[in-house]
Amino acid sequence: MFGKAKLEDLANEIFYEIFEYLDYFQSYEIFSHLNQRFQNLFTHSISPIKIHLNAISKPTFTAYYEHIILPNAHRIQSLHLSNQFIINLFLSSLSIIPKFIHLQTFVITSLPSTAIDQLFSNLSTLPHLSSLIFAFETYLRDRSYLYQQIFRLPSLKYCKFSLHKYHYSERIPFATNMFSSLTNLIVAEEFCLDDIVPLLSNVPQLHYLSIRKLSKLYTSRRISSIIPNQLTHVYLNLGDVYFDSFEPVIKFVFHHVQVLHLRTPADLSYLNANRWESLIPSYMPHLRIFDLQQHIFTNTIHGTIYLPLMEKFQSAFWLERQWFFAYHSKEVENSCEIYIYSTNPYRKRKFTLNLERRKVTGSTTREETEMQSVQHLVLQNENTFANGSTSFPNVTQLNFEQENPFEDEAYISPSFLRNFLHMERITQLKTYVSYCYLKDLTELILSLPNLEKVYLYHTGFNETNASFWKPNEMLIPMFTKNQIKDVTISIQACSFEDMKFWVHLFPRVERLTISSLNNYSLETIEYILSNVAEKTPYLHLLSFYIRNTSVFEKVKSLVQSQVIPIDSAKAGLNVLTKASITEIRSFARPPKVCETVFEGIGILFQPSKTKFEWSDAKSLMNDNFLSRLIGFDINSISETTLARLEVLLNRDECQLDRVKSTSLACYGICMWLRGIVAYGKIRQHLEQQKQIQT
Repeated sequence: MFGKAKLEDLANEIFYEIFEYLDYFQSYEIFSHLNQRFQNLFTHSISPIKIHLNAISKPTFTAYYEHIILPNAHRIQSLHLSNQFIINLFLSSLSIIPKFIHLQTFVITSLPSTAIDQLFSNLSTLPHLSSLIFAFETYLRDRSYLYQQIFRLPSLKYCKFSLHKYHYSERIPFATNMFSSLTNLIVAEEFCLDDIVPLLSNVPQLHYLSIRKLSKLYTSRRISSIIPNQLTHVYLNLGDVYFDSFEPVIKFVFHHVQVLHLRTPADLSYLNANRWESLIPSYMPHLRIFDLQQHIFTNTIHGTIYLPLMEKFQSAFWLERQWFFAYHSKEVENSCEIYIYSTNPYRKRKFTLNLERRKVTGSTTREETEMQSVQHLVLQNENTFANGSTSFPNVTQLNFEQENPFEDEAYISPSFLRNFLHMERITQLKTYVSYCYLKDLTELILSLPNLEKVYLYHTGFNETNASFWKPNEMLIPMFTKNQIKDVTISIQACSFEDMKFWVHLFPRVERLTISSLNNYSLETIEYILSNVAEKTPYLHLLSFYIRNTSVFEKVKSLVQSQVIPIDSAKAGLNVLTKASITEIRSFARPPKVCETVFEGIGILFQPSKTKFEWSDAKSLMNDNFLSRLIGFDINSISETTLARLEVLLNRDECQLDRVKSTSLACYGICMWLRGIVAYGKIRQHLEQQKQIQT
């Protein structure tokens, strides 16, 4: 007979393999609290660490920084910073960077321009840094200086960056005696056509180049000789660069290019098939993938010349290479919109369906097959589906960008979407519309069971929340079971009551952004801050976008001076009675959920204890236990204690649904603990604001 396998019987090496699939903080929170063996796995490990810091609070980051990052700096292999508060804290201690001796990947999403010198000076000391991604949040005065700093990083292979603004006067210098090791460069900024040659002189090993938007200087010098380079993959948005200006780059720079993706301006020359048939064999003999896109807005008379141009792309030259194109167009009164793009061999990740398909070169079946690669679908005109059989089985992100997709004659119902989408695969929904019916939007969200992100950009709704939900109350329990964690609300005609309602509909939201603030701003902010523990207990990042100066000043004053009520932290205690406490105390071997919740009580009442046992919990549950909870001094909690409590509440055993199904009394205590964390984070934020002012 075979014995039952236990988790504890697995070898340490297996657990280390599991940890490699998780962010380090995730694996630390999940496993380190189980028992002494798992604590030792983290304490004595020499495995590389991958860290992704997104939306965590200051006390949690401080605890991680002191107990994980500092002691293990030499083990960190990947570091991703995407939370503005955490980035600011990190930039205040850049001297730690030289300790990251094994760091290979560094991502920092929002940099002030003042940090460039100190940051790159420290990064240049890292012997293994091979991948760097960053973005500047403020204007950078000397763009050429930035490129020089990137080029001098000794082991860098991959770099992607974006700048706040671009100045044509700032030119990239030609290389002298130092060359970069870069092989992949993604420039998410406007880039001058004249700078391509000096750029390539600095990066002789570059294989992959992507530029968000090229611009042409009318004083440009013409390229007249072959430029040595190793470019094989090129992705360019050509901006305002017409074919006559771009052709010399093809002739003298692209001689090794195998993959070429071009998004062109409305220049008819780019649709001259004969011109391409002459250039490609002579100057790009290794080209395997040729992707050409052009989006044109013109009048209906001028629009008639494009379809004949597409006919030229059906010669033997294009058929032999299996390079096919599609032509879509839509006419509204005297205007014409045309979209021309490659269908093979390039496989699109994002696709916009708003125009009628008029022409496809090559095989129609082939074009429909290529839609399997689309992961992001934008719907603008439901009529495009009326007579088509195109399906998008792998879409995970869905956008509506119609003027009013929910009108009776144009409503796109979930049953209709199921004809060409797998609804269970969609995790992100964005709606950019004017007015719609709540019934239609609700039905759509309910039909997407695995939604994680929702972005609502609306002018308003055709009925009030009250008028819709009162006769449809049975939908509320269904709706509030959603797993949506990231919500952005931008509804212009939105009252305070409406905003309260929307907040309640996403009880598991972790990141909430509201960009429709108006006269109800102060009420909305005060309500969310005061009720975060009860209504949105998982919320840990709240963002507001305010355009009105007077509203901004009022909101700023509120955040800086408001005395946050503690009622929400005490609301969970309303379900506690002496009888329920006695029942929990009688447990000889309590459920794991109850044990974990009371571990949170131990963190508050006995913070010096490293291990809080059930016997310790039972000794606290005496006759005055409830009075001690009610009278607990919330303002006395240290940052370290708050961070420990927040980490505990992130564990699976403390998720509210699980706690509530196990013990109503423990659910009340867990609500109280979450209220304390929410209150503590707000109090710390107010103290930080006061320090900044003084």
